[in-house]
Amino acid sequence: MTKQLNTKGLWSFLIITFGLTLLVILMMGLVGLKVVGDDVTSAQLIMLGVMFIPALAAFVTRKFITKEDWSDSGLRWAKFKNYLMVW
Repeated sequence: MTKQLNTKGLWSFLIITFGLTLLVILMMGLVGLKVVGDDVTSAQLIMLGVMFIPALAAFVTRKFITKEDWSDSGLRWAKFKNYLMVW
């Protein structure tokens, strides 16, 4: 028994992720922010925020587009000592 891939969720995730990322990158270019050079702190902070776009896209896709619950996502809490060892 095979589970069919949800292409609606996949395409919406990809469009949201790449669309928002490209939008931020293009806006940075229009404003004149550069990732390399002398004064790059603000551009690097913006790029730090861009790294959270896939997580935002996953949330929006599961919550609003496919209306899936998080129970089948495979996320679960581990034992607390494992988190302490990693930290």
